[in-house]
Amino acid sequence: MRLKYLTTTIFAGTLLSGCVKERGVNFANQTSPTTNVANFPNQSETAALDISATPTTYTFYVEVTAANNVIPSGTSVSITKSPAVATAAGFEVLPDSAYQLVNTTATVDPSTHLATFQLKISSTKVAPGHNYGLGFSIASVGNGVTIAGNKNTDAIGITVKNPYDGNYHSNGYFYHPSSPRAITNLAKTLYTVNATTSITTLGDLGNQIYLTVDPATNKVTISDVGVGPGIAPTSTLTALPAPFTPFAGSNPSVYNNTYNPATKTFYLRYGYLGGTGYRVTEEILTHD
Repeated sequence: MRLKYLTTTIFAGTLLSGCVKERGVNFANQTSPTTNVANFPNQSETAALDISATPTTYTFYVEVTAANNVIPSGTSVSITKSPAVATAAGFEVLPDSAYQLVNTTATVDPSTHLATFQLKISSTKVAPGHNYGLGFSIASVGNGVTIAGNKNTDAIGITVKNPYDGNYHSNGYFYHPSSPRAITNLAKTLYTVNATTSITTLGDLGNQIYLTVDPATNKVTISDVGVGPGIAPTSTLTALPAPFTPFAGSNPSVYNNTYNPATKTFYLRYGYLGGTGYRVTEEILTHD
């Protein structure tokens, strides 16, 4: 009889213990146990930079999600460079000479739950035409905070652009000995080559030209990309060559190869010599 009583008691205790474990209840505060977790709120982001003579500061963050919304005081987060993260995201790793990681450790702000990190990027050392990027991983976190298993890396794309980069619409005229035609609301894009030069299309043709702006005067110089379409290079023109006459409704004086930074507008006249004479474009490029 005594043996039966002990057996029953042990069984009841085991059943109670199993129930408590399954429910996951903390009897101290009657709430389910939770964990503080550190993660990158963005696993991919882009630093789009204007070309500048001085380094540009770019800020990114690690976030800590907290039990009961309370971050332990003085919680620090450390990150490390991770080139593999950048290449896995499809980026070419930005050369070390083009940037500085300002801090690898930061303290979590208890009000925002964010640890702040900064890059200083020398935009003049970021070559246009490359798909550059940087990768980072969370290395460690203090005060028992857990590193997230699925949000512990951040890939940052790095792009540079000059002040002229962007989408435009062209209106004007293409003078040609046998097939002259209006250029009406033609979509064009200017892509950055360097701080003062952009690349775009010639008139309404498929050939490409460089537009180089003198920042001191806003004068524009036009030149071919590679071998131009003419027997002579494409160049800026100060006047409409014979035998052409201005197209109906035009004001020839506005096509003076200048850039207006206030309105982001180009006023252009350029041409090249073909086998039967000049081909000339007069166009106004207006930024969208």
